[in-house]
Amino acid sequence: MKNKTSVGFNSLAWVKHEIDHSLDLARTEINYYAEAPEKTHHLDRALSLLRDVEGTLGVAELEGAAMLAEESLEVIKALADQSVTNTEEACKQLIRALIQLPDYLDYVQTGQDDTPLVLVSVLNDLRAVRKVDFVSDKLGGISGLDNDGQLLDNQLHSGEDLQSIAELTRLVFELGLLGWYRNSNVEESLAKMALVCRRLRVASKHRASRRLWWSAEALTEALQTNRLEPTDAIKTLLGRVDREIKRLFSVGEDTFSATISLDLVKNLLYYIAISKPGNAIVDEVRNAYFLDDSPSAESLEGFQTSLSGHNKALNRSVAMSLAEDLEEIKEHLDHYHRSDNQSLDDLQVLIPLLSRLGETFTALNLSLQAEEVSVRKETLQTALSEKRKPTKQELEDVAQSLIEFEQSIFQFGINQQTIRRAGSAENKLFQPSDEQFDEVRSVVIIEVLADIDRCKAVIQRYVSGLCSIVDLKETLAYFSQVAGAMSLLNLESAGV
Repeated sequence: MKNKTSVGFNSLAWVKHEIDHSLDLARTEINYYAEAPEKTHHLDRALSLLRDVEGTLGVAELEGAAMLAEESLEVIKALADQSVTNTEEACKQLIRALIQLPDYLDYVQTGQDDTPLVLVSVLNDLRAVRKVDFVSDKLGGISGLDNDGQLLDNQLHSGEDLQSIAELTRLVFELGLLGWYRNSNVEESLAKMALVCRRLRVASKHRASRRLWWSAEALTEALQTNRLEPTDAIKTLLGRVDREIKRLFSVGEDTFSATISLDLVKNLLYYIAISKPGNAIVDEVRNAYFLDDSPSAESLEGFQTSLSGHNKALNRSVAMSLAEDLEEIKEHLDHYHRSDNQSLDDLQVLIPLLSRLGETFTALNLSLQAEEVSVRKETLQTALSEKRKPTKQELEDVAQSLIEFEQSIFQFGINQQTIRRAGSAENKLFQPSDEQFDEVRSVVIIEVLADIDRCKAVIQRYVSGLCSIVDLKETLAYFSQVAGAMSLLNLESAGV
């Protein structure tokens, strides 16, 4: 899962600025679309920008970044096709991805390995929006899956009939899952789910079954003890575990164990690997499967921390965007306060602005600020739903929060300037030389010529009547890579 090539490392330095700029523009377009979903031309613009980025990343041989760009493209296509059921969540995850992608490129540019594994969380969240399978095929091998037999055999076995236990406990798990989904008695709901998984584990006589319930138990324990933050992808995974319990009850343990999806187990183990230590079950599972060849949980957690949206060019854009949103909110509040004929319509326009503000704070991992936005938005929504004017205290609370948000944005900018100053000397080590650029240019030109030859071959077959127009679609990917390569060589006019 690690990939470092001189081509990818060196070429990134030449196109990083253009990629950051394109991603910034794409994020802006998604923000505009989130405010007015009927204006689909914003999606068209974002799609065009991301296609260029994907082509460039493909030529630069940056597997992880290219995967994230590709998944983002798929979500935009799904939005355009109106096949996404939750537009707001889709936009939220897109903005998060477009903020983390430049930061991942910064991470690689400092000499770290191109490690797609660290992006699996955001990749799975993007896939959860489209309700498609997760990227388990990209996880690679997981240490311990092939030699955990003795460990599983040594665990306690209750001697109970597993199918009967599934019948008795499936409703308990389902109620716990429903409570967790609804944010109702979260700790108690997760405790119920963990208990069910434990009962199923100790009643299992087959290793495959025991491995699944052990992994599911550890994941619910991690969530219950705040060792792991819940995401939509994790909710989807535990929904699949619920369906597995029902399937177990229907077919019996022998058939069930022989048909357990290894992809499901691998995805459960991935999230256990990035959870924080300190829980006995979580630590046991992580140690059993991640101590050897796979990256340790500590390393993965460190990688995730580095992907916090702290790209310097992006920070300036995001900070400006946040400041503009705050200013617009203050103007609407001021207009409402000074108006002789106060109208609730003046407050209604604040709801989407506060939503966008909260989503941006969330993407920047400013969770306290995001929660504060949610509280103030809910206060206004309650007043609007009751068709009453907010009280003086409620409006003062909103105003006070805006002042605190301004300070948070200011502090965010100071922190990033400090980071940039601290890293400036190190960054000088990674400026490409003329010899390095010549090496990259030679490799890129060879790849471009190969892609052009492939396109010519397909077109010639079509002209000769040897293939249909449908076969021409395979040239699109090649043309996209050629366009990216032209950008890489500062030949944008040729790429167009």
